[in-house]
Amino acid sequence: LRLFHMVPHGDSLMIECANEERFPIELVWAANGEAGFKFEQRIDVDAFVAESSPYSKRALRLKVEHPATIRIGNDIYSATIRDISGQGAKIALAHRLAIGQRFLLEARELPMFEATVCWRREPEYGVVFSQVMGLDDLARRSERMMRATPERISA
Repeated sequence: LRLFHMVPHGDSLMIECANEERFPIELVWAANGEAGFKFEQRIDVDAFVAESSPYSKRALRLKVEHPATIRIGNDIYSATIRDISGQGAKIALAHRLAIGQRFLLEARELPMFEATVCWRREPEYGVVFSQVMGLDDLARRSERMMRATPERISA
């Protein structure tokens, strides 16, 4: 794998696919921003590559638990980013948002994003960003988000 962060170490490493399937893996080697892993159990390679899912293929999403704020006009509300992709995020907050509502999303490890609510299952909301984040930028920023909350890395 090409890594955009430090090589992970630990007894319970997992690789998670876009369809949310998780597989236990073990580090074999690491050099120059790349690492080789082996699966701890036999896998169906075709199924792994196909990432079969009842849902349509979607962009890579990374699970995080990162504090944020949303700004609507002069009002500011506390929120938590639950997952993030290059195009958007799942956030949780106590303030009710409307589908189609626009706001500014701010977090320590992100640039300020203009975001629009595209779905809601209170207290969680799916938002789409007005600008896209590249994969390398997403990887670096999400790794810093996870590092800021070490209990999420070991989960």
